[in-house]
Amino acid sequence: MDESDIPPGHKSINCCVSFKIKKDGDGNILEYRARCNANGSKQEVGSYVDTFAPTSKFSCIQSICAIAAQEGLTLYQFDVNGAFLLSECKERVYINLPGKYRLPKGKVLQCRRLICDLKQATHGWNQMFVKWLLDYGFINVDNDGVTFVKNVESCLTHSREDGNMSKILLSIHVDDGLAACGDEVMYKDFIAAMSKDFDLSDSGELKWFLGGKVEQDREKGIVRLSQEQYCNDVLKRFQISECTPVDTPCEANLHLATSDSPPLDKRDADVMRNYQQLIGACMYVTCFTRGDCSFAVNQCARFMSNPGPTYIAAAKRIMRYLAGT
Repeated sequence: MDESDIPPGHKSINCCVSFKIKKDGDGNILEYRARCNANGSKQEVGSYVDTFAPTSKFSCIQSICAIAAQEGLTLYQFDVNGAFLLSECKERVYINLPGKYRLPKGKVLQCRRLICDLKQATHGWNQMFVKWLLDYGFINVDNDGVTFVKNVESCLTHSREDGNMSKILLSIHVDDGLAACGDEVMYKDFIAAMSKDFDLSDSGELKWFLGGKVEQDREKGIVRLSQEQYCNDVLKRFQISECTPVDTPCEANLHLATSDSPPLDKRDADVMRNYQQLIGACMYVTCFTRGDCSFAVNQCARFMSNPGPTYIAAAKRIMRYLAGT
């Protein structure tokens, strides 16, 4: 960023510093993170163009894990540090310093690189990283533009007789990467090449990804996905960690109706917000590892705008089921 006078007709936007604790699959603290975020909601039209960036779907992640289990591949994980800061900011974006920090009167900071929460930040990073992957020899294999494959013949001088070890499968989720490869040398060459252009954190074999714990047993051809820690965190968040577990996610022949919704003039905004957050957490678990809750979550999600006591009880029953399983 460069200190600059703000041109006529332009406005500066505020930014803040957010703090996050990164944990492993068992809930142990790995590191503390601080990040500068811009208030992208205040960006004016003209200070951004393209904003869309694809991310991995859970079905894609599950597919890669299934292929790894079937073909005896090893799952790896990496992430790029300060990914958004690597992309050039092509538009004029001016920001103020966060907190109590102040610049001289009339001065602002002009972004030379994209920072988190700018509307174009994820798009700029995605375009940059995908171009790097294509230049390295990867081929996009899905319509979403997040799954790539590279064959061993194009990047290794040695050959393998086992065809299952001749590729890297890669899926990207913003700045996190999930890779499956049966050739350790091939993967290390890939990481070494990427480290030359990006500040990379190589986490080695995959153990934790997007809130899910991953366990690999290549000898038996098994990959296990679980979200036990995430479920425990949700139970504590909604103060139902001491609930009585149940064996099913919903009652038999569950049928929720709008007749249980309160009148519009008696809606409770806090109740509605808590219900929406609870269903959102249930959806996240359902889409990733717990498809057995799909029907119950689907029924509860139909009443997000005006939940009644029956719907709230049904939603809590889902969490009681997750607590017991």
